[in-house]
Amino acid sequence: MTDKSPAEPSTEWWLTTHTIFEDDSASVALEAILASEERLRGLGRREMRFAFRAITEGTWWVAALDEQLRSRLTTRLPSLSAAYSSDRNADENGQYVPAFLWARNRHAHQLPFTTMHDDELAVRQGGVPSKFSEELKWMASADYPPVEKRFEDAGRRDVYDRLLAGQPINATLYQCALWFNKAAGRDPEWEQGQQSRCEGANRAG
Repeated sequence: MTDKSPAEPSTEWWLTTHTIFEDDSASVALEAILASEERLRGLGRREMRFAFRAITEGTWWVAALDEQLRSRLTTRLPSLSAAYSSDRNADENGQYVPAFLWARNRHAHQLPFTTMHDDELAVRQGGVPSKFSEELKWMASADYPPVEKRFEDAGRRDVYDRLLAGQPINATLYQCALWFNKAAGRDPEWEQGQQSRCEGANRAG
């Protein structure tokens, strides 16, 4: 058995995603996610139709960018993609991505209206400006149209209900953007923590 090198790429997937984000396609996808989030700010009941269009677009970009990263990591080395998915699911921001993947599939297969307006919260806030449109929230999965069994994906549905249902739609989209910022190398503190963790694992091994 050979010892792992400290530079072993099987877990340090972010070294590869840095280069992926140098491509126009990946960087534009992240810009599109941020643009969708910005369009959702400050919206109320009258903008529900616009909000649905914006969150459907944002959800599509989240799924497309995540799929592109996983695909290109797999091409480089399958273990890189597995490590990426594992770290994403365990991350405080990245855990939102699988929930968005479930929502994207629902949009694609059923085109359900996924947003709702919280009338009680709107009254309680008294019109105070907020970065996030807290009145516009994700619907619970139980309020979606029944789904065909082959599209059910119970695991991601549970994540959706835990992280998205009843939460502000643009605040949750922003969580995805924060994760992709990490993957793009725009969060030095997070990356330093990841590097330290890998070095500790290599020493322990």
